[in-house]
Amino acid sequence: MDTQLAGHLLSMPVKDIYGRNMGEIVGVIFSLEGKIESIGVGESAGKFAIYPGNRLARHASDILVIPEWRMEAQSLARQKESLARREKAIEELSRCQDLDPRVFEEVATQIEAARATNERLKQKVESRLRELEGRHQSVTDFVGIAKVQHATTEIDEWAYAVTAEFGKVQLETDARELDELRSAMGYLEDIEARQPQSGAEPLPRPQTTFPPVMFDLLPELDASKDSLDEIPA
Repeated sequence: MDTQLAGHLLSMPVKDIYGRNMGEIVGVIFSLEGKIESIGVGESAGKFAIYPGNRLARHASDILVIPEWRMEAQSLARQKESLARREKAIEELSRCQDLDPRVFEEVATQIEAARATNERLKQKVESRLRELEGRHQSVTDFVGIAKVQHATTEIDEWAYAVTAEFGKVQLETDARELDELRSAMGYLEDIEARQPQSGAEPLPRPQTTFPPVMFDLLPELDASKDSLDEIPA
């Protein structure tokens, strides 16, 4: 079954969830439970990348890769309610002096770990945001120069049309991810990085607000419930 499934996936095209072509599958690794642990993807210019199974989804005939930052944002968002309830609980129990200091420190450590994760994610989102904004400017400038050369007849209509179409598709694709990145940054910046100091002292009312799950996958993916584990051999 595993061998047949691997054969079925080999050479399949891989895209990211925004529609960018990423290459094709050149190998599949399975866990001991028989689930897809990772895939190897042959990219352009001889590059090679490995993507874990939990970042993969299937849509129609395509295998899609979910960006790492997006997966982490979803995970952080799902912790929102639990973290807020725990912080409120240790606040109230500490006020009543009805909480073992060791338990307080353990829960406080969990909350602080979540905030540290938030900070790392924020840095990752900022880096990706700068990367795409830089590419947006480069593509815009390149197409702009081609437009000038078309106007001066240095390049013909067909040559300019190819460049303009590339720029249009690239900018539209990047714009979808840029919108999500900016939305994510807004939520992440609203999270107050504050750690309780002592289980014996009164604590201010918690103001923690973790982002909601706004990074849902494409509706088609959620509706179909397809996953790589369900691909027929």
